[in-house]
Amino acid sequence: MKLQTPALYSLPLVSWGYASILEVQLDGGTARGGFCSGSNSSTQFLGIPYAAPPVGQLRWEAPQPFNTTFELENGVFNATRRPAVCHQFGTSDIGADAGPYDEDCLFLNIWVPNGVDGQVPPNLPVKVWVHGGANTGGGIMNPQYNGCKLSDEGAIVVNIAYRLGPLGFLALESARIGGNFGIQDILLGLQWVQDNIGKFGGDKDKVLLFGQSAGAWNTWIISTLPGAAKLMRAVALESGGGVDFQTNFSAQLGGAAFAKNANCTVMDAAMC
Repeated sequence: MKLQTPALYSLPLVSWGYASILEVQLDGGTARGGFCSGSNSSTQFLGIPYAAPPVGQLRWEAPQPFNTTFELENGVFNATRRPAVCHQFGTSDIGADAGPYDEDCLFLNIWVPNGVDGQVPPNLPVKVWVHGGANTGGGIMNPQYNGCKLSDEGAIVVNIAYRLGPLGFLALESARIGGNFGIQDILLGLQWVQDNIGKFGGDKDKVLLFGQSAGAWNTWIISTLPGAAKLMRAVALESGGGVDFQTNFSAQLGGAAFAKNANCTVMDAAMC
């Protein structure tokens, strides 16, 4: 199927020229990015919130879409600052993100390529990256996952942050904690891409989801879900796919042990 390319004037919400900082109008307000250093003038948008902060009543709950106004500076959202990173629970520094850390960490980083004439053609393919780290560490600000160079190849690159460790994967039925919140975070991030990537010049029907290590596990899991075809066109696993996962019984034992070590009763674990 041949994709039709609309004229540039049909994309009024984006300023593509090299001479000015690229701005995109999103539901929360105008987001202003900045040019990558050392690339062919790809533009990066850092720390775009895609979900409500998963704190308070939303801790250990399914993520909710971000539906409020951005915190603005001089009328725009500053998408050039390093966002907070999800808390790390790993035992190794390999793949860990340097922080700062916060439970309010459900953000996207986006890299948009610019053409040689300073204009991005619309309907670009989109590559959505899921970082590794055993689902206990890692993050979208790890320098290994900077999308500046990859976006120079002619695709929009998106990194999705997701909750880690017990904040992302604790399961404890007695406290009504269902688990797999990190997977649900990624799914909501993919829905955000479907709803918004066209404003950056991307084609929502040409989304590749790819990940490494635990990111590959998560990519594989998501690819098997009934609604996957509505969120992505293809997947790529860079190690880590097809592994065995723990049973619900073992997950419950782990959840109970976590509550005990945190000096919480099993019933009030969600409030600790």
